[in-house]
Amino acid sequence: MKTINIQKTIYTSANTVFSHLTEQDKLMLWFAPQVIAVPSKNTIAAFAFGSEVNFKMKITEFEKDKLLEWLCVDGKIDWLNSVVKFSLEVASEGKTVLKFRHSKLDDHEKFDLWKSSWKSYLSQLKIRCESDK
Repeated sequence: MKTINIQKTIYTSANTVFSHLTEQDKLMLWFAPQVIAVPSKNTIAAFAFGSEVNFKMKITEFEKDKLLEWLCVDGKIDWLNSVVKFSLEVASEGKTVLKFRHSKLDDHEKFDLWKSSWKSYLSQLKIRCESDK
């Protein structure tokens, strides 16, 4: 199994970053064009990238402004049973460090593609969060 680890410094509050990770309308700005999400532990968030890539993530950890963890439970994606974790640390006033981890990835052939995709998504997240101060 493989794991993707990415760290980003985002120049805004942890609250702003967390809202972009959990609120349906903000997730659609940086991650997926179609999202159904309720920001609460044990709920299922659904993401669609057109008709080809659709998946559902169960929120298994939810600590406001600090931690969000998803377990991929369903969908047309190679991530089934993988775990996506977003950890937030306040570095200073108006500066948050996002530690991203996507673990339990089985398909080694697509690992580089997924890593590249996550880097792109997280760059978009940073842009959206910093413009939403």
